[in-house]
Amino acid sequence: MSPIVLDAIPKVYYLATITVYMTKLRAYFSPFFLIRHYIKRDLIKLNSENNICGAMLDVGCGQKPYRALFSKIEKYDGIDFKTYSVNKDFSAAQPDYFFDDAYYTTGVLPFENATYDNTCAFQVLEHHPNPALLLSELTRVTKPGGYIILSFPLLGGLHELPNDYQRYTENGFRKLAESISNLRVVSVIPQGNFPASLITIINEQLNNTASKNKLAYIISVALFSVMVPIQMIVYLLDSILTPKHIFVNYLVLCKKNKN
Repeated sequence: MSPIVLDAIPKVYYLATITVYMTKLRAYFSPFFLIRHYIKRDLIKLNSENNICGAMLDVGCGQKPYRALFSKIEKYDGIDFKTYSVNKDFSAAQPDYFFDDAYYTTGVLPFENATYDNTCAFQVLEHHPNPALLLSELTRVTKPGGYIILSFPLLGGLHELPNDYQRYTENGFRKLAESISNLRVVSVIPQGNFPASLITIINEQLNNTASKNKLAYIISVALFSVMVPIQMIVYLLDSILTPKHIFVNYLVLCKKNKN
């Protein structure tokens, strides 16, 4: 190998390392930091309490932001639309499969029954025009005894329009799950608290306002700089301010019954 190439290797390595750390740092200053923090925190807990292992299918995976949290998963596949959202806060991963044209009308996943040990769909339920079909398909491609993990918002503004259809409460989701054969709800975890809900909604509004024009962007960034330390305080007070009646999000663990 030539000296020029050898000299370039450390530079490429350092650049890659800086990129990784910048991505991690950006996450703390994101308007959506709290929701993502709650999902990560509770996924780590679910993994420690349950034997989630084998192969996993992530439906609506985007850049697979939660892949690294599944330490016992040997194979992690993701499927999404070809126009999936790319987020600078996440690593540059991409889907393994894309929905075909038929999915728009049938909603049927392109996999055989019981293909995966587990399935998941993070912040997808609110975007599906037929949530019962989504849950049924996740169950269908999951092996008996496998887990189905979902997260979805309770509070928050409309997003990714026109594909924003519903919000579910715990009772609403349990009623939905009852309509799916061979599926039972293991746990429903409310995420956030009143201050977190308020901050998340304000941050989301600032994020939406910032995209209107340059002046709106400058004002939104200035206001968000005030919200960042408040957001960090709420983050640090998580263990004290437990969710009761007002919170932001849900993380749900379901299981497919064994035959």
